[in-house]
Amino acid sequence: MRLITVASYDRPVDARLAVSVLEDGGIPAVIADETFSMLYGSSSFTGGIKVQVREEDGEAASSLLAESGPAALAAADDGNDTGAETRPECGPDSMAPSEGRNQ
Repeated sequence: MRLITVASYDRPVDARLAVSVLEDGGIPAVIADETFSMLYGSSSFTGGIKVQVREEDGEAASSLLAESGPAALAAADDGNDTGAETRPECGPDSMAPSEGRNQ
């Protein structure tokens, strides 16, 4: 099995979003050179953080990523990496001791 690079990114989160789009579309994908960029703070030495797929999936993967486009990938990155719903009652203001608790 030969892997080919279908996209490269400067930020790990963008590469992970692209992999997610591909996997949701039924195309297995992996990330290459992410560790290097995390260790050395730059992916420019390696040509970016690469998203790779099997050679036979290359055309379909490129098409799927082109359809998704940067706007779709950015929309999927809502800034909430935990996937948890944000609830105002769970913020720092809710940390004050409540009545009835041992103080």
